[in-house]
Parts: sequence; C-alpha cells; structure tokens
Amino acid sequence: MQMVKRLIFGSILSMLFLILFAPKEELYYKLEHELNSNGITISDELFESNLFGISIRDAKIYYKDLYVAKVKSLDLSILYLYDILEIKSVEFAEDISQLDRDLVSKRIDRVEIKFDIFKPYKISLELNSS
Repeated sequence: MQMVKRLIFGSILSMLFLILFAPKEELYYKLEHELNSNGITISDELFESNLFGISIRDAKIYYKDLYVAKVKSLDLSILYLYDILEIKSVEFAEDISQLDRDLVSKRIDRVEIKFDIFKPYKISLELNSS
C-alpha cells in the first residue's frame, strides 16, 4: 500500500513539475517555425511566459508577405491533460474583409479552442463575432 501511495504521489508531483517548468518559449518558437513553413508569419508580438502557459500580445499575422490580421491577445494554457487556446480581438485587414462581406467578418471578438487528452478526437471551438 505504501508503494502505491508513493507511486501516485510521485506521478502527480512529476506532472506538476512538467507543467510548471516546461520550455514554453521553445514550444512557441517551434509553433512559429511550423507556421512559417506554411507561409504564415507572426511578427511584432510581445511574448510573455506565465505559470501555466504563454501569452502573446499585439501580433500581426502575414500570409506569404500579405498582411492578414492583427491579434490583440492570444493566451495558451498548457496543462497537458486539458489545453485551452483563447484568442481575443482579431481585426482583419481591409483587403481581406472586402473580399466577401457575407463570408468574412471585419472582426472576431473571441475564439476559444479546448483540447482534452481523454477525448483526443474532439476539439471544442467557440467563436464570437458580429
């Protein structure tokens, strides 16, 4: 019984250390590298690493050197069992929002994406826009 308690406590403690001391900046730069290989560039961002994730402020998004949008806030909570990506205030460029007014809104107020490791086939997406 003592061995089981130590095993459970050790597992919980190692998961907590993994969450707190994960290389969050390297995860962000890896994501940026992967996006860059697909022609998507994020620039002029202010990057902050916090206790359970990362925050990116005032980022400009380019697709193949064409300005697409400005993101006011992007918060990624990395909990490994339950991850949340919250994007606030995405303002599209005039060229993009003029393409089709029915298809593309000029602004997205909030996007929330949730991923649960116990249901890897299901990703929750919630979007608020005009």
